[in-house]
Amino acid sequence: MADFAHLLNTKAEDIKELPVLPQGQYIAQVGQYEFKQAKTKKGERPVVEVPLRLTTAVSVAGEVPPRLPEIKHTFWLTNEEGAQDEYTLNNLKIFLEACGVDFSDNKTMNEAIGLINGAQVGIDIKHSPNEKNPARPYANVASFAKV
Repeated sequence: MADFAHLLNTKAEDIKELPVLPQGQYIAQVGQYEFKQAKTKKGERPVVEVPLRLTTAVSVAGEVPPRLPEIKHTFWLTNEEGAQDEYTLNNLKIFLEACGVDFSDNKTMNEAIGLINGAQVGIDIKHSPNEKNPARPYANVASFAKV
């Protein structure tokens, strides 16, 4: 069993906050996706959540944290009304293509997503305002690219 007393025997003044992940391009490794129900103001909607473990900072504007984080990116499987149309899965399709999935053989999205675990993908991180703490903007995935 872990020695919790030892692990928590750190003075608060010795604890540091990781720097905000800077904007720019990174390479990430795709982890095991998970299908979930996400809560919204209009009720639950199905999503696929994909963990992206950042492995390399390619071109960034700022100090890179000593440990690159894992980011979970959510793809909505229905629109806000809870239905699907021809546009709903476009962001997921773009991501799958950036992961190297070839759709020339008419794969379904279900078949394609089963191929991405462990794939490498380029991601572009952009900041958005954090009203609760303006000094620490949110770092969000803005786009994907093939590596």
